[in-house]
Amino acid sequence: MRLTSKRPRPFKNILCPIDFSEPSRAALQVANALADDPSIHLTILYVHDPTIAGAEAIVFSNRSGSDVRREVREFATKVLRPALARAGTTRYVAAVGQPAQEILRVAKRRRCDLIVIGSRGLGGIRKLLLGSTTDHVVHHASIPVLAIRSRKPTKRRARKDGSLRMAG
Repeated sequence: MRLTSKRPRPFKNILCPIDFSEPSRAALQVANALADDPSIHLTILYVHDPTIAGAEAIVFSNRSGSDVRREVREFATKVLRPALARAGTTRYVAAVGQPAQEILRVAKRRRCDLIVIGSRGLGGIRKLLLGSTTDHVVHHASIPVLAIRSRKPTKRRARKDGSLRMAG
């Protein structure tokens, strides 16, 4: 019997949700590396959760969708500076809602075939109490999910001008 080896079909439409954290920075770098062909579309998504009280809730509560998309684009440009995101095949999307549900909705609506998402690695009681967006996406997605952990933990902080910056 002769076996034929077929090359696996590359992903054509990758979704990378970000939250401006170090794990999402690492996920974005991996997603960009996977989308190395101009025919592959990369969608970078930020979901504002209005129920969360914190720096990003304050920063994004009074901003327009286009302002938030601009922040997403600036974050991606800083992260991908060495590789420079490919213009024309990269989309920047901002949504409002519960992050895991919005990630799954956008993935379905945009017909994505892979989700690359950062993971903070919450464990034990913190995961039980806080839940995990990544965990929910992994368990409910109908497409493959690649969860990326960062090597260095950082916190997100708001600047005086209202934009986010990485701390740590």
